[in-house]
Amino acid sequence: MRTTRRPLFAAGQFDCGAIMSAAASAARAHQERYGCTWAEAMSVCLTARWRAAKMARYLAAH
Repeated sequence: MRTTRRPLFAAGQFDCGAIMSAAASAARAHQERYGCTWAEAMSVCLTARWRAAKMARYLAAH
């Protein structure tokens, strides 16, 4: 779930603010759905957002 429209990767660089914003939004939903702690939700969502950003970088290069 992405509520921000800022790209995670643009102009050859990761946008850390966009990644954190997207992860925080997803973490709120994750925490509500699964009832886990904020730290656990952020860990899961940050990992997923960084993977998405790395995949976007990879796809842009190929």
